[in-house]
Amino acid sequence: MIANYRDLAANERTFLAWVRTAISVIAFGVVIERLDVASGPPALLSGQLTRLPHDIVPVRVVGLSCAFVGVVLLGMAALRFIRTNGRIATQEECSMPGDRLDMALTGIVSSIGIIMCLYVALRVVA
Repeated sequence: MIANYRDLAANERTFLAWVRTAISVIAFGVVIERLDVASGPPALLSGQLTRLPHDIVPVRVVGLSCAFVGVVLLGMAALRFIRTNGRIATQEECSMPGDRLDMALTGIVSSIGIIMCLYVALRVVA
């Protein structure tokens, strides 16, 4: 039997949850950037994606920001996984510091989502 198997398995499940989240954020960014959701549903349904110069920049910035944040999440997940595995292996009691970076990334992803929702809502209404 592997020593501390439950802890190692829980760490791996947490890592995989972070990876799934990061992949979802990257995919969301790619969809935003490639499909140009700012053109509105009628353009998407008809297959005529009309892009005006002022529409391209915000959509690309938001889409690429999502993809970048997803890549950062992948890196953070890998570092956290390795660090936690090391702490489990030592079997020493230590405190786990609260990561402000996690909260900052959560705020960034939430802000991007809110901005994109507002942008699409205003674009569809206009």
